[in-house]
Amino acid sequence: MRNFLSSPTSAGLSVGIQYFGRAQCSEYCNAATYVQPEVPLATLPGNAQSMMTSLDRHSPSTETPTNAALTGAIQYARSYKTAHPTETVAVLLVTDGVPEAPCSSLSSCSSNPPSLQATVEAASQGANGAPPIKTFVLGIGPSLAAIDQIAAAGGTGQAFLVASSPDALQALERIRSTTVGCAFLVPQPPHMDFSLVNLRYTLPGAPPEVVFYVGDAARCDAVRGGWYYDDPARPTRVLLCPATCDRVHTNGASLDLVLGCPSIIPSP
Repeated sequence: MRNFLSSPTSAGLSVGIQYFGRAQCSEYCNAATYVQPEVPLATLPGNAQSMMTSLDRHSPSTETPTNAALTGAIQYARSYKTAHPTETVAVLLVTDGVPEAPCSSLSSCSSNPPSLQATVEAASQGANGAPPIKTFVLGIGPSLAAIDQIAAAGGTGQAFLVASSPDALQALERIRSTTVGCAFLVPQPPHMDFSLVNLRYTLPGAPPEVVFYVGDAARCDAVRGGWYYDDPARPTRVLLCPATCDRVHTNGASLDLVLGCPSIIPSP
């Protein structure tokens, strides 16, 4: 996690963190316990030290009340997404096992047991809600096959299952590239002319293809896709239309920003 947070390729990514499991069992199964992160979302590298300080204060010590934790995290992510509609927001669940049902004798837990099925349903509600929030899953440990169901319900296919720190770092990097693969920081050289920017993608073994500039999300073409700025007046990010984003990820394309020529727009 430290290597991921300090990596230059993570710069510009916003991250936050919360932990599930609490000292008092009555708090385990309450989603409200997890709605506010210990470290709120903020951009790297600036937020790296707060994240590392937080990690230093924690170690595994409780049960696995995953349903409540994931529900709370999705609520926070949805609130953030609503306030930042141009940003791509997702939840990453890091766990060492199948969700358990701690303190089942307590009414606070028995009414909302953190079982695997309940957690799958929470992930599904996140992915299919408004705005939708995807759930990625990073599993570390020996008994993890069942948590693929959480990732599938959360709209991310399958969990990343790892057995070592290097594998975990590689998984985090893959999740990062998938999550932010449809949004890119705009270069800010002196006297930047944002009307002289083009985007092209290159499929393996094929020549580069131009992606049309469409102006805003409402003008995205369902087939041809396109790209646009988060804020045309003061751009900070290039955003891909869904069709272009899907094409890039499905086919393993590389992307390049080309500066100096007028942005190419689609013909009527």
